Amino acid sequence: MVIQRVLISNRSWLPRRHRKRCGDPFCLCLLHSLLLTSIILCTIFWIKHETSNKFTLDEILSSGFTAEDVRLINYIRLTEMWPPSHQPYNLTNKHNDTNINIYSQHFIEYMLEALFDEKKNGVFVEAGAFDGEVSSNTLHLEKNYGWRGLLIEPGIDYHAALKSKHRKSHIYPGCISLNKYSMKIDFLEESFSSHVFSGSSLFDDDYTTWSSRWLCKNEVVILLPYHVGTHSLRAAGCRQLGRHSVMCYPLYTLLLAANIDNIDFLSLDTAGSDYSIIQTIPFDKVYIKSLLVAVENIEDRERMDSYMIDAGYHRVVLIAEYNVTDETHDRDVLYVHNNITIPIL
Repeated sequence: MVIQRVLISNRSWLPRRHRKRCGDPFCLCLLHSLLLTSIILCTIFWIKHETSNKFTLDEILSSGFTAEDVRLINYIRLTEMWPPSHQPYNLTNKHNDTNINIYSQHFIEYMLEALFDEKKNGVFVEAGAFDGEVSSNTLHLEKNYGWRGLLIEPGIDYHAALKSKHRKSHIYPGCISLNKYSMKIDFLEESFSSHVFSGSSLFDDDYTTWSSRWLCKNEVVILLPYHVGTHSLRAAGCRQLGRHSVMCYPLYTLLLAANIDNIDFLSLDTAGSDYSIIQTIPFDKVYIKSLLVAVENIEDRERMDSYMIDAGYHRVVLIAEYNVTDETHDRDVLYVHNNITIPIL
């Protein structure tokens, strides 16, 4: 090669004692030796670095890692978090009409458009991401305004679909801890809703028979021990539901793993765990401009209001949805930090 010949003909880079008596074979051998040595040293360093950051789940649970432990953060970032996709979106609803970009249930995207004045390149976190498209509170922001962030979904049934949507944000296919430390829970597989157990004290009598739960045409059938008929269920195309262990990390740990410390919009939909998760957030270390949380009744909303007011937020929007089946109201509440100027929505 031309470059190689120039290096050989001009031996000023070699020690003085080698400049005259160095032949071409010697120079090539020296170059190859130096290159090989560098590669070996770099490989050894990389192996040691990677090995030092690899832990089993049992080691994580028993070591008492704090939410800010660098080893835990690196472990999640390298082994458990999915990076943003660089492929084109693969959405079920293509929204060919550019004026129709509604993915969420309650037009949340348009409230956020007004709140942030159609801001570009914002940051979001959505816990309860489902399949990344249906009822998504963040897809519109990501797709049309270039927002990026973190999607969190513990339901194993939705992971394949979530990954196939090619979202442009990090994805953690697990759950958020209800404490400031990591924990492993049993997650009961279910098609449209998920029950999470964090200890035997939380088991309901019906749910202790999890091995006798079947999914039939999107309806869950519970067979108590004295019931029979599993053969007819299989013949009808039903399948028995199982459970799997899921690792849950503090939300703050997941944010650090995704390199997020400033959030424009946090969406929580965790089937009744929103308040416990909110209590784990160090608001003095991460700045969250707006939060959307779910409350089940007036008492939950008042408790959430009180906590968020103390944290420096105020309630902006209350969205109520009446459930005819059990005559209750599901409420989504949008809180905004006191530093944010609120436009007329």
